[in-house]
Amino acid sequence: MPTPASSTFEAITRKVWLEKKIFDQTLGHIPVFGVFYNKRRPWRGGNYGAIVVQVESPQSSVFIRGYDPIPHQQHDTKRDLVVQISQMRNGIIFSHEDIFRTAEEALAGVIEEQLTTVGLSMRDEVENLLFTGSAAAGQIPGLREAVDDGTVAATYLGLSRTLYPVWRANVTTAATTLSYSALASLRGQCLQGQYDTDWAVTTLALRNAYAALVAPQFRIMLPVDYADYGPREGLLFEGIPVTHSDKCQANHWYFLNTNVFDMYVDKACDFTFSRPEKLPGQDVWQITIRFNWTLVCRRPRANGKFTNLTP
Repeated sequence: MPTPASSTFEAITRKVWLEKKIFDQTLGHIPVFGVFYNKRRPWRGGNYGAIVVQVESPQSSVFIRGYDPIPHQQHDTKRDLVVQISQMRNGIIFSHEDIFRTAEEALAGVIEEQLTTVGLSMRDEVENLLFTGSAAAGQIPGLREAVDDGTVAATYLGLSRTLYPVWRANVTTAATTLSYSALASLRGQCLQGQYDTDWAVTTLALRNAYAALVAPQFRIMLPVDYADYGPREGLLFEGIPVTHSDKCQANHWYFLNTNVFDMYVDKACDFTFSRPEKLPGQDVWQITIRFNWTLVCRRPRANGKFTNLTP
């Protein structure tokens, strides 16, 4: 049985992925994911999938006088933490007839259809991890754990939120009715010097309730740099975009400072494609898409969320 021209097939797959902007049409529209990905930090593998990241230490300042010893452990400003990276693998299956098509245009059409389907599937997985991923379950620690005060995750990145209060995000668990003043109050709690929230993410129900709350003139077009990562028309709250996700937990509203988040991506597995491999016992070939990544929040205190917000 003839073998497909692996290099040619791989090249066509990559060309279709880029030219048809499959990423932009699928994963790029996940709320705030595109922002994180656009500022991703490269990781070159090794160390059994563990990344050593440097974060600001949540230690408080100490004061000494005269000949007092200097307690170095109390005023370190940086700390190294070990974070596990997660690998996503999705396969694209091609039949014998598909992979041996002679016309490149016909083959490209089949590949585009398959890539779009897989891209939408990966979008669903990535969006779910982004909001509800659990480190305890071997997944990336999503926003549910990163933006928390210890209620959901007592520790984050190995640091206890009980021992280090500044490692806690600003969380309002009390039943709250959606209002401009309530939103402004929580966002104000997140402000720490130059650290200011720049995105709001919530559920569709709360997003629609907020749209009805504000005057029509505030429903304006998003700036270009924001519009690249979501719907072209949206809402603003105090100048920051308000978007929604069906993976966001019910009655939740997040204020996020994307500048204190780092997405680490393995350079060798950044939506990379394998060469087609014949599956044993079947007359089909598979190309595997790999995406190795994790998300780290270096300053949870600069973020906040409501967990019981109602319209």
